Amino acid sequence: TIQHGLVGLNNLGNTCFMSSCLQCLFHTLPLMSFFLTSTHDRDEVDSKKKRGRLAEFFGKQLVEYWQEKKRNSSHSPEALFSEVNTFFRDGAQHDAHEFLRYFLDELQENLNLIRQKPVNNPNESEESQSETCIADIFCGQLRSCIMCKQCAYRSPTYNPFWDLSLSLPRYK
Repeated sequence: TIQHGLVGLNNLGNTCFMSSCLQCLFHTLPLMSFFLTSTHDRDEVDSKKKRGRLAEFFGKQLVEYWQEKKRNSSHSPEALFSEVNTFFRDGAQHDAHEFLRYFLDELQENLNLIRQKPVNNPNESEESQSETCIADIFCGQLRSCIMCKQCAYRSPTYNPFWDLSLSLPRYK
């Protein structure tokens, strides 16, 4: 039973976009469970390529966040922000969606244990070769079907997606 984690995040200067996304990610139960109980190999972090660093920083921040002892206190994700800031250096206000897409892509890449692209196997989709908990949680599949007009053969295809665009009505 989780009893902590009801804390805010400190704004580190134009970081509202990051804080709102981190709050959502910190409270995503399957992601939280993975990082709080994970045995993912931290020795695979390649410091020259920075492979795995973002996942390592995120995991540490998530653990610290959920271990905060005081309710209604705040947590400062400075180490994570410093790592993310290598990509968002301009100090400008950014879009939460832009940040979330970048962040999930980086976590997916960091946790991907496949280091060499395997020989193409026609029975396996590329997405299934590189799945991580990130893809399992946040990625969906769009099924489409192409039908031959001559023989009526149907050929289903599956394409991964990370975003769903929704049309929302405008109220005046």
